[in-house]
Amino acid sequence: NFLNKYSVDMYVHLRKLEDNDKDWIHKDPEDFAFLIYLNETNLKSGTYLYDEGGMISDIKYIQNRFFIYSGSYDHMGYGHFGNNAKNGRLTLNGFIKIMK
Repeated sequence: NFLNKYSVDMYVHLRKLEDNDKDWIHKDPEDFAFLIYLNETNLKSGTYLYDEGGMISDIKYIQNRFFIYSGSYDHMGYGHFGNNAKNGRLTLNGFIKIMK
């Protein structure tokens, strides 16, 4: 049964232009994380993924883009934009934990 094997939490997250200095490189404690970019495409925004050697991927903010990654990766959102939920960096953030 899927529900007995995984725990999934999801949140809608808004970052506005004024929030650019509020993001940082971090890891999530869950086994996997995913993002869906909800608002209009903004190629000056996205998410950086890092490993021990530095940045390994720049996932651009393209509307309806879904990507999933290991929670063990360092990552950071960048290029926040807009000033409200209709024109800002709006994402659906999900976290998946494998139940032991």
